[in-house]
Amino acid sequence: MNISNTSRIGDVAEFLFDAGAVQRGFVVNRPIHAGTIYDRVVESNGRFYKVQIKCTTKDKKTGVVFKRNNNQPYPIDCVDVFAVYVLYMDTWYFFKNELQRSVYISLNRFKENKENWNIFYEEI
Repeated sequence: MNISNTSRIGDVAEFLFDAGAVQRGFVVNRPIHAGTIYDRVVESNGRFYKVQIKCTTKDKKTGVVFKRNNNQPYPIDCVDVFAVYVLYMDTWYFFKNELQRSVYISLNRFKENKENWNIFYEEI
């Protein structure tokens, strides 16, 4: 996939997340206001999860930075799950928001988080 605009890359990741979640039977809601901290709300078995979607496109940089544009971590009450799409691998990683995610995290260290859509069945 050859996409150079970072906003469009984010859009693609969000659409792929929607498709993957719906394919697995989850209900996906999108905020209509662009100023929300989270990108999606996923409903699973009567529970709601606020999801922040991240994307990495570099094949040599298999990691992601978990911080907002203002360099602040995402508050636990504002985001439940981070969904990280690795574009060149066509793979998702999922992480609970634990406030330590304000730095670069190497995805290679978190293989158990790879394609773990079951995170939306867990209590957060």
